[in-house]
Amino acid sequence: MRARATSFDDTAAAYEFGRPEYPAEALQWWHERGAFADGGVVLDLAAGTGKLTRSLVRRGCDVVAVEPLANMRAEFARVLPRVTLHDGSAEAIPLADESVDSVFVAQAFHWFDAPSALAEIARVLRTGGGLGLIWNDDDVTVPWVAQYSDSKYRGHADEPLLDAADHAAMSSHFTGFAEFRCTWFETTTRERLLANVLSRSYVSVLPSAQRGEILDPIERLLAEQPEPVLFPHTTYLTWCTKTLS
Repeated sequence: MRARATSFDDTAAAYEFGRPEYPAEALQWWHERGAFADGGVVLDLAAGTGKLTRSLVRRGCDVVAVEPLANMRAEFARVLPRVTLHDGSAEAIPLADESVDSVFVAQAFHWFDAPSALAEIARVLRTGGGLGLIWNDDDVTVPWVAQYSDSKYRGHADEPLLDAADHAAMSSHFTGFAEFRCTWFETTTRERLLANVLSRSYVSVLPSAQRGEILDPIERLLAEQPEPVLFPHTTYLTWCTKTLS
């Protein structure tokens, strides 16, 4: 698990090129939950290359980001040079107590030590602040996408939903848990979809010589899709608020 989590550092450029951003409908749902307080500061935790950060910036948020991997931070700084970015982890957030109004985690919560991370998130959140989690996943109801997705995850697709242990850990610090999902289409290219595969931990953890065994058949599958490719995603997101002391 540790090797998979850190393998993203070797494929940070592919992550930035191939991973999608997040749909406006998801940000609107968070807005309706009160996630974006006027004049508030929001934290993008385990921000990667800033795929969610740029959506938060477009909404006018004052964003601070934390990311543990150096190459991911380098991509982030290249794309979002004006956003404050810290080296740090979910289990040791380098921010003061009660210094942010919302915390967002995109595509990363399943890598955390949940009890430690949730305690840290609660520490940096102000009273009444909230936590939002989000994941993009392939919409495998489309047959060729199901084939692509199965090959990408090597038959072990990540489950984006929280398990019982996560919910129990969250209940120690948060209340008012809500969930939402939406389906949307990304206009993309075959090259970006191949980079998406390379950015996945199941592939990036492999030695370079072994990656071709996975990438080559996916490249042949993608060659059958006309460009631009309208790729279907399902996005899952949650929201909860810090329990009052």
